[in-house]
Amino acid sequence: MIDKCRILYDDDDPDDREMMQSVFQPHPAFRLATFENGQELLDYLAKVDVAEICLIQLDVNMPKLGGVETLKAIRRDERLKSLDVLMLSTSTSPIDKERAASLQAELLINR
Repeated sequence: MIDKCRILYDDDDPDDREMMQSVFQPHPAFRLATFENGQELLDYLAKVDVAEICLIQLDVNMPKLGGVETLKAIRRDERLKSLDVLMLSTSTSPIDKERAASLQAELLINR
């Protein structure tokens, strides 16, 4: 049994990362880890027990390694491919929504 649910939040915007930290800080059942790009997230995933991870939230557009490329890497990895992923974007493009769905992820539009 896992004591705490680990949520991974990947977004290049420092204000968004800070906002998410303030949202989860009062909830001790959750542990939030934040990342600036997909490569940082993948490096972290290589070192942790994925059984503790409840959710990964990915920004679609990020430098170095964007959300779609990060999600593709997650889905290719046997150890990670069943993790729940939520993609966040300001994009209203149906292509982005279809791409997320094809990779077993939900895309939420953040306006």
